[in-house]
Amino acid sequence: MASPKKVTHHQCLSLIFFTVVCQVLSYGVDPALEVNLLEAIAMTSSAATGIRQVPGYHNEGPAYSFEGGDRTLQVPEEFFDKTKKLLAATTDFTILATVKQLKRNTASLVSITAGRASTLANTVFDTTSFRNDSRFMELFMSTRNNEIRFYYQHDGKVMQESFDIEETMSDRWARIALSVSGTHVRLFYDCKEVDSRYIPQPDLRMADAELAMWIGQRGPDKTYFRGSLQDVRIVAMPQGFLAQCPSLSRDCPTCGQFQAMADGIQELEARIRTLEHKLFTAETRIEELQQCPCARSCEVSGAVREDGETWQDGCTQCTCSSGKVKCLPIKCPKLYCKNPVHEDGQCCASCKRNCTSSGLMYGHMEEYQELRSRGPTQICTTYKCMDGVATTRSSKLIHQVCATPNCPASERVSVPGHCCQFCEGMDHCSLGHTCQPPKVCTNLQTKYACHCPPGYTEVNGNCTDIDECAGEADGGLNHHCHEGTVCMNTPGGYRCDCLPGYSRLTDTTCQQINECETGQHTCHKRATCIDTDGSYQCVCRANHAGDGKSCSAVCRKQCLNGGICNQPGQCECPPGFTGEQCETDINECEVGSHNCQANSVCINLPGSYHCQCDVGYQYEEAAGCTDINECKDANTCDSSRLCNNLPGSYECLCSPSGQCLSECVVKKKRYSHDQSWDNDQCQTCTCSHGVVMCRPKECDCSRKMSDAEDYCCPECRVSTQCLHQESATVVYNDGDRWNYGCQKCRCEAGTILCEAPNCPAPNCLQTYTPVGECCPRCQVHDACDTFSIAVQGSSDMADCEHQGASYSHNQWWFLEDDQCTECICRNGNICCWYNIACSR
Repeated sequence: MASPKKVTHHQCLSLIFFTVVCQVLSYGVDPALEVNLLEAIAMTSSAATGIRQVPGYHNEGPAYSFEGGDRTLQVPEEFFDKTKKLLAATTDFTILATVKQLKRNTASLVSITAGRASTLANTVFDTTSFRNDSRFMELFMSTRNNEIRFYYQHDGKVMQESFDIEETMSDRWARIALSVSGTHVRLFYDCKEVDSRYIPQPDLRMADAELAMWIGQRGPDKTYFRGSLQDVRIVAMPQGFLAQCPSLSRDCPTCGQFQAMADGIQELEARIRTLEHKLFTAETRIEELQQCPCARSCEVSGAVREDGETWQDGCTQCTCSSGKVKCLPIKCPKLYCKNPVHEDGQCCASCKRNCTSSGLMYGHMEEYQELRSRGPTQICTTYKCMDGVATTRSSKLIHQVCATPNCPASERVSVPGHCCQFCEGMDHCSLGHTCQPPKVCTNLQTKYACHCPPGYTEVNGNCTDIDECAGEADGGLNHHCHEGTVCMNTPGGYRCDCLPGYSRLTDTTCQQINECETGQHTCHKRATCIDTDGSYQCVCRANHAGDGKSCSAVCRKQCLNGGICNQPGQCECPPGFTGEQCETDINECEVGSHNCQANSVCINLPGSYHCQCDVGYQYEEAAGCTDINECKDANTCDSSRLCNNLPGSYECLCSPSGQCLSECVVKKKRYSHDQSWDNDQCQTCTCSHGVVMCRPKECDCSRKMSDAEDYCCPECRVSTQCLHQESATVVYNDGDRWNYGCQKCRCEAGTILCEAPNCPAPNCLQTYTPVGECCPRCQVHDACDTFSIAVQGSSDMADCEHQGASYSHNQWWFLEDDQCTECICRNGNICCWYNIACSR
């Protein structure tokens, strides 16, 4: 039986070849598949120092504060036994925790290490004895480095995976989920995936009886956690992170599920091979049993034939074998005569009697000659042998039968059975023959004969090609083509062609080509080539997608503005854009990366820029912005003045005649000196000594403009637009409103202003926000019962102090004379809730 194959991450990225139905029926978890480690704390924390119950991130379970560095909080044996059984039976598990860690604290949240507090009681611990290799598994968190680590063992060696958290981790509640699935580990922080990577297969079977499990520390006296913990659980099921964050993606199956499916398929294959072996054994035994005297008889044409009986039916010989009739043509004996005869009513040909003459033997239907002399005359008589009787065919004079041989008498030979003499070694074929291709002419001693060449067989006097590549039943398999070749029949022969993926070694042998080593593959540069029998396979590398012939990097965030994901998680931005998603336009005019020359101004455009010539200049491709000669092309000087061109402008000089009017002429219309008028709605023009100077109307973007003003002031429209918070392609104009999450947002003068939902104050300590809602609700069903979990069974309950008043355990009161908000003291903790009846 073949050894099981390892499931690689490439196979994990190939799940589309399996039809899998994965359902998440609810957000809850079967209690049989999880270990709630805070229940273990409730059993042991009353005897531990530096641990007390506090309000948590939510009110669905107790939360505990961990203080100081002198405690031994070991998970009770029944909880640890359940953990060991769950991990040994799965390849999918998740460690969940809701954490509020103090600043600059480096500590273990959950750990399984060597050493047991029960076996080491009353012992002074030597901390040097707990080395890194004493870890079996550990979830480690550091607010000093904003880092989360996962320690595990693989083949008896301690391995480590480190995850950097970009946001601040200390003094705030955070939800952490570390999910392991076979060789795949994923870390979620506040329901956002931080990283996903492939690791060696963790060891999950704990045979060492000296291992122990700890909460908030590693071993009896190491890496104490300081802060608050809630919801510390180990969930042994695929996608266990959904128990903490049900809105996350439910893509399935996981790598662990795939590995389980692959193992199941291998088990099925082994069972099939076992069944095939049993079936072969049973068939062999049945065949042996059919050879016993009780074997079945055969019924043929109404007659019963006993098992093993043989009879002849025409020219066919039949046999009854185990109830089945097998018929084959009758085997005819091999004949040793030249002309066998098939007679009517006979299945096999037979030989007739031979004839004897002058000590020589001639077969049936064979002709021969004898030469006799009658005095000086020689007579040649021709006989034909017919079943042992020589029949005379003709008698002629020798010169009527034989021609004189064309060779000296010394080279002439006489042949028994012939009257004539022949030249020794005569080439009868060269003298002319009647052989039709593919038959070939063959010289005999006295004549020639037509024979079929090798690779052909004679059928009814014609040559028929032999198919050497045909199956054995068709007379084939007469070739020598070996592995890696295919036999191709040719007229009179065959050839051995190489199969695809093989190269020529000899005429009959081909060797496999490793296209991955020779470079004869078409895999993409970001794909891995895998050699297969006679071919190859292309598989895209991790964090890439495609068919292997074409692979593209995968970016979790979409590349915008024409950006291309060229490396996993990295967008290659087109010129003019930057940012993680190419969402930010580069202002070339501000950073100085433009090439605008003199007499021009740089104007930024999305992804580009434009060089606009100054007033009085025009763009020429070869020279750039050049001065406009208004005196040559167009000017507004009165005819009484002379136009004088200036760089970027012109002036109207008085003429030598002394007449000098200061009017401006625009399209045959005259304007006096200092007169102003509107030009094309967007410009204001003024006449100054014959020269018209126009400037754009001033735009006040801070006020509401009319439609005409808005048309003339496009820069105001751009400056007052807003981009959507998550998309650079969604643009809102000034005054537009939209919803973003639970907030109501509006665009105001280019600034996004968002308002939180107007939620009524819950007036309670413990609240929750239902999925799909924006406002928190008070928990009214036994909301405060969880505050006494850690002290059940204890008779010493602490009092509560609130606004100068003292309340005993289980005593309740209204909050600040608010008859809708009720509070209760639970072992020194105050819990309040809002009566929802007040809102009706």
